[in-house]
Parts: sequence; C-alpha cells; structure tokens
Amino acid sequence: MMHCQPMEPVVAGVDGTLASVRAVDLAAEEATARVTPLVVVYTVEPRTDPALLPGHRRLLDLVVSRAQAEHPALSVASDLVYGEPVETLVRWSARACLVVVGHRDGASAGARWPPRRPPGRSPRRSCTGRWRCHNRGPTGRC
Repeated sequence: MMHCQPMEPVVAGVDGTLASVRAVDLAAEEATARVTPLVVVYTVEPRTDPALLPGHRRLLDLVVSRAQAEHPALSVASDLVYGEPVETLVRWSARACLVVVGHRDGASAGARWPPRRPPGRSPRRSCTGRWRCHNRGPTGRC
C-alpha cells in the first residue's frame, strides 16, 4: 500500500502592489510545475479600518480569479488574514513548499491599494531567515 503525503502548497503573499500580482504569476507557474496547490495570502494590518475589509476581499478575489483563468488545472485558494504580514507569512512558511513575495523597488511597484507601509516594514526583508525552506542551494541558503 502506498502512503500519500499531503502536498504542501506554494504560497504567494499579496499586498496590493503590481509587484505582488507579478509574484502571484510566478507562484502559479511554480505551483503548476510542482503539481501542488497555490494559496494566495493577503494580510490586512490590525490598524486598518475594518470597513475597508470588503475592498481587500475584492482585490484578493480578483487576483485569485486571474490565477485560475491563467492556470485552469491549478487548485488556487485564498486566505484573507487580519494581522501582521510578517507573522502571517512566517506561519504559512511552516506548511508551504515555497513562499513567493514581490519586491518593491522604486517605480516598478506602481500604484497600490492600500497606501504604502512606512519605510523599513517590508515583509520580504523581515521574513528572510525566519521561514522554513525546503529548497536550499549549494551554499545552504534558500
């Protein structure tokens, strides 16, 4: 009898930037290649007005719909979390085979909703070294 291990998903962190939408595109390609599900995670920070949650949900649903349209055979789920982005991504990394986030450099980020976080609060930079990683290169780094 063959024992099946649950498939760990590819997780994409979304924050409303064009870079994060591109990260979902990359994550969908990776999930398709790995034959594993994709989970798109959108974290709404606690200081955000709860009245804005429906707008965040619509944005997340739009990104998920786009990924499903581009990859019809891919299982795509979403997770809207009311909490700190870094902690959310670190928690997801414990049960993901890969975590993909965008990079906000200069004008490449484009317009975004909700407004930009204060400098120094990048989830990508804060998460580095804190999440679990299956894929390690020759140097032992993720």
